[in-house]
Amino acid sequence: MPRYPAPHPGTGGRTVRCHGQNHEKIAERAVVESTVLLKNRAGVLPLPIDKTVAVIGGILPNGENGENLLFKFRDMLCQKGYDCVGASLGYDPDDIQNTDMADEAVKLALSASVIILFMGTGYENEKDIPLTKSLELPANQLRLVDMLLKLNKTVIGVVASGHAPDVSFAGRMEALLYAPLWYRSSVSAIASILTGEISPSGKLAYALY
Repeated sequence: MPRYPAPHPGTGGRTVRCHGQNHEKIAERAVVESTVLLKNRAGVLPLPIDKTVAVIGGILPNGENGENLLFKFRDMLCQKGYDCVGASLGYDPDDIQNTDMADEAVKLALSASVIILFMGTGYENEKDIPLTKSLELPANQLRLVDMLLKLNKTVIGVVASGHAPDVSFAGRMEALLYAPLWYRSSVSAIASILTGEISPSGKLAYALY
């Protein structure tokens, strides 16, 4: 009679590092295979190399050095040859009523032809979804989305969130990605997707509105 394999013995109290090169590659592959291209109007993606790019959005986690991964993403685009005018957090994901950072992001966006905007509900807000029954982005992010869309620039949205939020604003964006998995290596995968080096291969099991 066939048997299931024995349970994994565990680490036995040992500290196991999961940030080796092989782990990073596995995590990056998981991001690629779970990221969904929800919209790509007029083939705006892959991103042409001759565009000036502003990177905005404070939803990404911090890296090992304590700096938000948004700035690592900016550096990766620059290394790929893109003219990056800068990066700005744009909002505080932990203080959803704080709108003080939006003006700086809008000022940066004015000097770019393309805006890459990272959005998401955030861990703390996701915990409250069963109680609030709301999938809307936090108020400070919605305000920033509206401000950036009024600039008449090319806006590419990246929803970086475990819970897929209300994306009813997507009709006003040129492109939209849904990336539910986030690790340190996620920024590398998203940069490669946006620049056309690899294709997103995720599929939705439900509809987003």
